[in-house]
Amino acid sequence: MILKAVLLTESGRIPATLASELFGKEGPRKEEKYPSISSIQKLRKENYEKEKIIEALAFAKGNKTMAASILHIDRKTLYNKMKLYKIST
Repeated sequence: MILKAVLLTESGRIPATLASELFGKEGPRKEEKYPSISSIQKLRKENYEKEKIIEALAFAKGNKTMAASILHIDRKTLYNKMKLYKIST
């Protein structure tokens, strides 16, 4: 947990908000200068999804139906995620 906290900070100190999220204790809530762990995890998920969609589309040579099948998602879901992540073929 300490290593994770150090990696998530940009300064020499671990902010109380980050420490409380990592260790589960409620700390003082000040204006957050640092991104929370949940927002970082959300960004990771979004980047991962975007990369996988791009890879599937490349593998399927732009065929969206085949790409959706590769990703095990509905074609409509693929279209929605492509719109969300601004992916064009």
